[in-house]
Amino acid sequence: MASSLTHKSTYEADNPLELSLIEAFRLLEPELRPPFPLTIRTEPEYFNLNRAILYGLLSETHLAKVHFKHLHAIVTDGYCFFTNLVCKVVDELYSKLVENVKVQLVYVSLELVDVSAVGIDSLLVALLRQIRWVSRIYGCVRKWLICYGKNGNVWSKNSR
Repeated sequence: MASSLTHKSTYEADNPLELSLIEAFRLLEPELRPPFPLTIRTEPEYFNLNRAILYGLLSETHLAKVHFKHLHAIVTDGYCFFTNLVCKVVDELYSKLVENVKVQLVYVSLELVDVSAVGIDSLLVALLRQIRWVSRIYGCVRKWLICYGKNGNVWSKNSR
């Protein structure tokens, strides 16, 4: 199964987390486009929709705003499950992620900071552990994450 999220060697097994994101996205892809269905979802459906939205955010950068609006409309747990899911992606897949997906992860994290998502502190710590001083972009992001941890919300939406 091909994925646009990670680099994979020829004989490497697929990651179960990545597979669950892809599977959820393929299953729910028609529901990820406006108009969004206004149905009340069961817990398993809610978790699956969160997985699909995360995959959409990471792989369809041109539709990121649409996916975030959908996420904001369906969230019922203060973004707790979604933030934990992003944290798992950072912990388990970060070293194998394609570069544009790594950048998109930072964008997703910034959006979660703006909504004061439950568990954002764990996500920022996980990103700090993974991001290395390899490039100027990640150096700036790492500095921002450190400043955020010390001073609270450093950036406002107007300064981006």
